[in-house]
Amino acid sequence: MAAGPAAAGPKEDLVTGTGQGVFATDFGAFSSQAHVNAQGGPTDAHGHAWARFFDSPIGDLLIKGSVFCVDAQGNQATVGLLVEQSNAVVVPVGSRVIRKVVDNGAGANDPPDETGTTTAFQSPVCPPAATPIPTGPVEQGNFVVMDAG
Repeated sequence: MAAGPAAAGPKEDLVTGTGQGVFATDFGAFSSQAHVNAQGGPTDAHGHAWARFFDSPIGDLLIKGSVFCVDAQGNQATVGLLVEQSNAVVVPVGSRVIRKVVDNGAGANDPPDETGTTTAFQSPVCPPAATPIPTGPVEQGNFVVMDAG
């Protein structure tokens, strides 16, 4: 019997998941919870994301917004968020946040996934997924990165 065609990958890059841990930001590493549901490409994407940062020097923070870009390469991705709700003076509504996600698998012997954020990129295009953005390990939860390749 001949083998069937290989399963087709996604038509767009995809990043999804929720995680908790001590995640890196431009302002230090904080106990955090983050959620991403993003699909698309480096210049056009859709979805939503949010993050909560606990016990920061300016209190507990919540940032929510719409995804404007996604760039996945292998198991790494960058996701751009246009901030629509924020109680953080340092990340006002209208600013852009880039979340880096590293999907290290979901098996018992796999290292934890990683994530972190930066506001250093204000372009409407995502920086490449391999861009070195500091991350921290996901202690609870899981992220999935699918590269449309």
